[in-house]
Amino acid sequence: MKKQIMPFILILSLSLLIILTNFRLLVFDEEFYLDEAEKLNNLRYEDEYLNVIDYLKGDKPLMFFNEKENLHMEDVKHLIQIATSLWYISIIFAIISLFYFAYTHKYDKIFSALRTSSIIIIILLSILTLLSIAFFDKFFLYFHKIFFTNDLWILNPLRDLLINLFPQQFFIDFIRKLIIQSYIVAIIALLFTILAKTLKKKKL
Repeated sequence: MKKQIMPFILILSLSLLIILTNFRLLVFDEEFYLDEAEKLNNLRYEDEYLNVIDYLKGDKPLMFFNEKENLHMEDVKHLIQIATSLWYISIIFAIISLFYFAYTHKYDKIFSALRTSSIIIIILLSILTLLSIAFFDKFFLYFHKIFFTNDLWILNPLRDLLINLFPQQFFIDFIRKLIIQSYIVAIIALLFTILAKTLKKKKL
């Protein structure tokens, strides 16, 4: 049973680590937010963007938004905290699995799990890319309906600053960059495992 479970745990934890690490890097990336602000002609709101990042990091309270926006951002922060907890859990399980395979001298299982994780991520991201391109409006809508238990995310651009700072184009760019970064890591990991396998065959 352990022989079947441990590879699965390593594959799952590595897959989550690649995606969640890139998500965390991007969601707290000040440069990305300010680049988007420039692209959206929102540079006058630099302080507001930085305030949102600081709030999501847990450093400062929100300062520029109304009650509805603050409540919605609480929900957003809660989701990011869940993702962060899942990220830490993935690290723990990945380390445990790696130690197990290293202790049992089954290094080939590590490379196999990394290769499988990379292939899974590439396939999932390819599907996500197609869905986001063809049906982004529906994708965006269902995402909010699934992950939010209220309608606080439905904002009015005439009275809510938040939707002006983060229009749909911001999320399109966010998802696109997340996909590209995760693709790059997955492809590098896949090429690494292929190279390692090739070198091992040459030695044999």
